[in-house]
Amino acid sequence: PVTYCQGTTAIALTATGTNLLWYTTATGGTGTPTSPTPSTAIVGNTNYYVSQSVNSCEGPRSLIVVTINSTPTAPTVNNPITYCQNAIATPLVATGTNLLWYTTATGGTGSNTAPTPSTTTAGTTSYYVSQTTGSCEGPRGVINVTVFATPSAPTVTSPIDYCEGATAAQLTATGSSLLWYGTATGGTGSATAPTPNTNIPGSITYYVSSTVNGCEGPRSAIVVNVTATPTAPAVTSPVVYCQDETATALSATGTNLLWYNSSTGGTGNSSAPTPSTTTSGSTSFYVSQTVNGCEGPRSVINVTVNPTPTPPAVANLIYCQNAIASALTATGSNILWYTTAMGGIGSSTAPTPSTTTAGIYSFYATQSNNGCESPRAQIGVEVIATPAAPSVTSPVTYCPNDVASPLTATGNNLLWYPTATGGTGSNTAPTPPTNVANSTFSYYVSQTSTVGSCEGPRAVIVVNVTNPLSVNIGRDSTICEGSSVKLFPVVTPPATSYQWRAVGVSNNTVDSLNVKNATFSPVNNAQYILRATLGGCSAEDSVDVNVRWKPIVDAGKNIAICKDGSTILTGVITHTTPGPTGVPISDFVWTPKDSLSFDSSLVVTAFPTKTTWYKLTVKTDSLNYGCAFSSYDSVKVVVQPIVTAFAGRDTLAVKGVQHQLQGSGGSSYEWSSPTATILNPSMKNPFVVLNNDANFYLKVSDAIGCEGFDSVFVKVYNGPQYYVPNAFSPNGDGQNDIFRAIPVGISNTTFFRVFNRYGELMFETNQWLKGWDGTFKGKPQPSGAYVWSVKGTDKDKKVVELQGTVMLVR
Repeated sequence: PVTYCQGTTAIALTATGTNLLWYTTATGGTGTPTSPTPSTAIVGNTNYYVSQSVNSCEGPRSLIVVTINSTPTAPTVNNPITYCQNAIATPLVATGTNLLWYTTATGGTGSNTAPTPSTTTAGTTSYYVSQTTGSCEGPRGVINVTVFATPSAPTVTSPIDYCEGATAAQLTATGSSLLWYGTATGGTGSATAPTPNTNIPGSITYYVSSTVNGCEGPRSAIVVNVTATPTAPAVTSPVVYCQDETATALSATGTNLLWYNSSTGGTGNSSAPTPSTTTSGSTSFYVSQTVNGCEGPRSVINVTVNPTPTPPAVANLIYCQNAIASALTATGSNILWYTTAMGGIGSSTAPTPSTTTAGIYSFYATQSNNGCESPRAQIGVEVIATPAAPSVTSPVTYCPNDVASPLTATGNNLLWYPTATGGTGSNTAPTPPTNVANSTFSYYVSQTSTVGSCEGPRAVIVVNVTNPLSVNIGRDSTICEGSSVKLFPVVTPPATSYQWRAVGVSNNTVDSLNVKNATFSPVNNAQYILRATLGGCSAEDSVDVNVRWKPIVDAGKNIAICKDGSTILTGVITHTTPGPTGVPISDFVWTPKDSLSFDSSLVVTAFPTKTTWYKLTVKTDSLNYGCAFSSYDSVKVVVQPIVTAFAGRDTLAVKGVQHQLQGSGGSSYEWSSPTATILNPSMKNPFVVLNNDANFYLKVSDAIGCEGFDSVFVKVYNGPQYYVPNAFSPNGDGQNDIFRAIPVGISNTTFFRVFNRYGELMFETNQWLKGWDGTFKGKPQPSGAYVWSVKGTDKDKKVVELQGTVMLVR
């Protein structure tokens, strides 16, 4: 037979002969010269037959049996297989017949000997095995052998230091599935971390390993050191200070000292404290030493601050200059005297102040208790200088019978005397008499120091009573507005100073207020007063200066008139001199004269044909008034332009639908119609509803009431609709030259188009009332019929669309 394993690739059958024919049956059928290739898909036997032919004679058929053996299954294996790195491995095993071992999934040559995996290197290695039945090898089973790496030793902190008796914490390490040991090798690990014993100084070593994927790694060592507690430092106690004495930092004998404010607890400071001596009393400080990081017990230092005694009781002293002084005194124990507030050596003998030189002098005294000296008490000794004579003004001058004032002087605690020496001073200043002309009096005054009541020398004040003055300015004056007058007063005897002042006008109207002969330029009637002064005496006189005013002309406010209108111009004269006759006026003149009814009156009528400025000139009667003035003012008469009313072009409207009129040309409007109703006739663009053709009349007015008139005709059609003529003649005669679709009640035209008889577009627009002039691309088109179409929408968005023909006539 020909034998195959199931699923293998077969080849075409072969036989030795001539002109072979192949059959699937032993007899019958039709032979094929093509050799068949057996199928290996199904297990079993299949018969094939072959004959040969010689000289066209076919011989008997030979039998070829093709046997397909079944492929065995893959062997049964354990998968995966795991080892720890460097563990002892055993040969692989599988359950099957005639096993073959491979290192690849396909290909290669199988071995009858099962391999033993290597555990030297961590990782996964695949092994393959097949079984063979009746020379047919089956698929290969896979065995994955994983070698887990030996985990590294755990990460630890070592050494760990404790002080004797300190509270220890459980040991820690970084790793997986930790096991703790008391030795470097051997023994049984514990999953619970040990807590070191700190009661006995010394060192002890602990070990810990990490386990990953069931594989235990090497052990890490943790050394625990327990250091003995050091002794307390050596100190000196107590330390004694006086209150506010400058203290020094505390000291102790030891290593790595730490200072505390309490016997237990708190945070130590490496800097030794300096005790405060501000407050008396006792304060305890504590200090420890640290050896090898272990702090020992604390020593106590008691600091005692004795209170500073209060300063002795003293009193300040005041002496007048050159008075006899006594030795200083103070109340206290163990008094010491000083001449300075700080430093120096105290004396137990009290000093006696000197009063020779005025000034303030300081002496100091202390008392001592328990070896502590008090602060120094200051004794101020003030030596009051003999005050100077008061400051006075002398002589004091009065005019006879003037009201005199009490005398004055600048000083402290003044005392007044009638004589230069002796007598008893008075606190009340005297008032000199002024009833005797050409008399002289002398008064004396001293001052006394505020502190110590020390009186100084006396100052003299001489009082003189002098002769009076007389002032005569002269008669009143009259001047024209804008001019000035100079006055020449007579003063007897001549004064030493002069002072002018104005009444009713500003002092600025005087060219110089401090000269006798001044010039005056008032704008209104005014009074001027001159005060003359000689010594302490003065006299006054006054004069009136009257002003003839220039007339002020007011031609009136600017005014606007309508074209071909007139207006009355009214002039007004103001600013006249008070009195029964006012300002005498010689004449009135208006210019230009050509458009006036009369030019020599305050009230005239103007007939300007264009905007004109009119000037009114007024002159005073110099003979009767004494001043020749000419004043003028102007007024503008604006001639408004002609009001041109426009009611709009004649137009179309839809019957029964609101139609809006369009007016312009003014600021106010008035519409009217004999045949139609206007909804709001005073509006610029009112609405109307028409059922028939109608005329509308418009009157417009500008801002001053000038009027203009216009009218408009509105033809009424049924609508909304387009009205399109059936012929037009574009010959340039101005009649029917443009063909257009007339919209009535149409709010928007979508298109208006004209085509020739060939369907070619001649014209198109969507603009209101735009039409065709009978040309195409600038060339006149021939007479004949043309087709049009138009489309639009009314105010309700309803579509209106029409078509038709029109005749072009040349």
